[in-house]
Amino acid sequence: MRPKRIIKYTPLQVSWTDIVSDAAWHDRDEIEKADTAMIQTIGFFLQNKKKSLKLAHSVTDDGASDYTIIPWAVIKQIKELKHVSD
Repeated sequence: MRPKRIIKYTPLQVSWTDIVSDAAWHDRDEIEKADTAMIQTIGFFLQNKKKSLKLAHSVTDDGASDYTIIPWAVIKQIKELKHVSD
């Protein structure tokens, strides 16, 4: 699943499974039907760490960014997206 080599700031689409919870009371049938959520995150590759993948969503000229860290254990698929040209 892990890509061998990705260049920093390569745009990626990451499909991953997230936790679902609800603090409201539900009957047994509703709970048994509940499941985890499949999430699609698009971002720029920052780092491939041992336990996680780091993505930025916005990046400044000097490299400052927001970020999302996704554990490898929940990642189902990674697709490289095309770079946008000037």
